Amino acid sequence: MAWRLGIDIGGTFTDVALVNDVDGTIGIAKTPTTPSDFGEAVLTGLYDSLDRYGVQPGEVSFLSHATTVVTNSILEGKGARTALISTRGFRDVLELRRSARSDLYDMFQDPPRVLVPRHRRLEITERLDATGTAIMPLVESEIPGLIKELKDLKVEAVAISLLVISRAS
Repeated sequence: MAWRLGIDIGGTFTDVALVNDVDGTIGIAKTPTTPSDFGEAVLTGLYDSLDRYGVQPGEVSFLSHATTVVTNSILEGKGARTALISTRGFRDVLELRRSARSDLYDMFQDPPRVLVPRHRRLEITERLDATGTAIMPLVESEIPGLIKELKDLKVEAVAISLLVISRAS
């Protein structure tokens, strides 16, 4: 197993980059992005690149995937109507943006647009430590209320980001 592959779905093209860890060979394959089914372009690019460089699937040791389509969608504000579910007490962390300012000491600069508006940032009671052990178990009785609220908000996507506490050893 000697090949590493990276795939990026862009707005116009889907790119596949290959690197052979044994001899340093680098390869590139490019195929038109298929917005109606992004997976189609990914598979076309993978098959094309494997065929072009004579790589057997079993020789691939690493596959990395990224997409500038998502980045562009966020920047243009064209993404799905999204809600965020976070650990209770932490729904505003996205908006606080600790130190995420172009000029750290300019308190009057305009902040970037909020990715998920506050009314669509919901909370659930739970807490895990760094090993995944529940410090405060998920309060499952809150889930039906969250589901109702998500339906009322007519969201198209839900992101879940729960807090993990790291304990120093």
